[in-house]
Amino acid sequence: INCGYLTPSHFIPLAAPGVVAKGLRWMFDRKSPLYIKPRANRELIKWLWDFYRSSNSAHVERTQAYLLDLNLQSRDLYQQIAAEEKLEFQFNRKGLLILAQTKKGLEEERHLSEVANRLGLKTRMLSRKEVRQLEPDLLPDVLGACFYPEDGHIHPADFMGQMKNLLAQSGVNFHWGTAVQDLKIQDSRVVSIETASKSFLCDEVLLAAGSWSAYLARKVGLDMPLQGGKGYSMTLSNPPKNLRHPAILTEKKIAMTPFTNGLRIGGTMEFAGLDTSINTTRVEAIKAGTQAFFPEIRDEWLDDVKIDRGLRPVSPDGMPYIGRVSSIHNLTVASGHAMLGMSMGPISGKLIAEVLSGQKMPDQFELLNPNRFSRSKV
Repeated sequence: INCGYLTPSHFIPLAAPGVVAKGLRWMFDRKSPLYIKPRANRELIKWLWDFYRSSNSAHVERTQAYLLDLNLQSRDLYQQIAAEEKLEFQFNRKGLLILAQTKKGLEEERHLSEVANRLGLKTRMLSRKEVRQLEPDLLPDVLGACFYPEDGHIHPADFMGQMKNLLAQSGVNFHWGTAVQDLKIQDSRVVSIETASKSFLCDEVLLAAGSWSAYLARKVGLDMPLQGGKGYSMTLSNPPKNLRHPAILTEKKIAMTPFTNGLRIGGTMEFAGLDTSINTTRVEAIKAGTQAFFPEIRDEWLDDVKIDRGLRPVSPDGMPYIGRVSSIHNLTVASGHAMLGMSMGPISGKLIAEVLSGQKMPDQFELLNPNRFSRSKV
């Protein structure tokens, strides 16, 4: 379902000033970009408290430069992978348009662009006329935009399919449909991974189970809070008109990506546990929000389009969990990337490789420590 963004532009962690207030306004509106399903759940309550504590200016100042650097490195690693492995997954560096329909939305993007410039990231503010010159086919109905020329995008399914084949050719074994039920611990090490059909003995274990990572972490006594942030997407096959650049509709929090033979539209952040059902009200809100920005997109384009959904693993401070688990000597984690999973995939793999090979990590790496919320007694 991923929109395939490679986003140095996303240098502000999800936990930032103003997010809590905006979330409170939205949380009980089923059509809003953010929805929290009301329920008495201890993990959710703790996650919300930790999110509230992290949503401050000091946290943003501490993390933004590192988050930007990681996304820049990851984008370049995609380009390197494409060149060295001769893979074709629609890698492009066309940039990203953040489109705004209101003065408030445009001013917020202007402020972020100034922060980006101070961090060394290029941006350009655009008028309505300039936006329409860049997008003459779908003619967005906007007041203006911020353009991030250093962003890129890929086709996620193309990339994952080719990587799967490449790894299989390199001798990697895949066990499809094999759910992990438990991790057996002995002398502060994982000695086996238990599934319904067999046990896997192990020397090293990488926990990268997306939104299900927290469940498995609890099996070994690690408190690694995560919530599954459900998102939806639809891909229009060969639409009569298409975008020329990826775009985010800032007031609606909708993402759009043009592919060679399609246009992907995605959005929403729905916290409803590990529920993967489709909320049609939220899907219709995505369609309506898209058409509000792009009147050229007709109802019939969106009729009967297949709806995909998935859970993004979201940490309370908006930073991923990458690194060694302090209490389990052979367990490493890579999870909690929220909306940056595809963007940060290659750099996450590189960081894990450096950890496993015993390299000295930079001081900023502590920001990704998977033990940072843990009160483990193991």
